[in-house]
Parts: sequence; C-alpha cells; structure tokens
Amino acid sequence: MTENLLLGILASVFGPLMAFLAAMQVRQAKQHAEHRTEFAKLKTELKLAETRERILWGWARGLVDQVYRLGGVPIEVPEYLDDLFPTEKVFKNAPDRNP
Repeated sequence: MTENLLLGILASVFGPLMAFLAAMQVRQAKQHAEHRTEFAKLKTELKLAETRERILWGWARGLVDQVYRLGGVPIEVPEYLDDLFPTEKVFKNAPDRNP
C-alpha cells in the first residue's frame, strides 16, 4: 500500500514537472528561431547603412577635394545619392523623413 502511495505521489509531481520542462524547451526553440530571423534582418539593415555611409563619405570627400583643395565650384550631386534615401521606410526604427 505504501509503495502505491509513494508511486502516486511521485507520478503526480514528476509528470507535471516533465510537461513543464517540455513546454519550456518548445518555447525556447521558438524564441531562438525568432531571434535568428530578427538578427538576420538587423544584419541586412546594417549592411545597407554601412554602404550608404561609404557612398556619402566618398561624395563628401569629393566635395572637400574640389572646393578646398582644387578651388572652384562644388561637384554636382551624383544621381545615385537619390537612391540612398527611398521614400518608404527601410529601417523600422528610423524616424520619418517626410512628415
């Protein structure tokens, strides 16, 4: 009788504990997958931002060379600079440029 009681108590504690641990593993796997996709998006946004900054730096460097070192009128704005700032929001945390 005491063995059956002990097994019942053990099963009533061990069963829900194992169910809880299995649910935690499933939730952790889902969060890991979500974080991985969010990281990939942020990595892409960072590459775009770095490319944009390099292009802008090159243009600014050209302006400095033309105006201060060589003298004369500033160089024209290249056409590709218009493509750097699209009208729709590329970055989700970026402020709106067109209020």
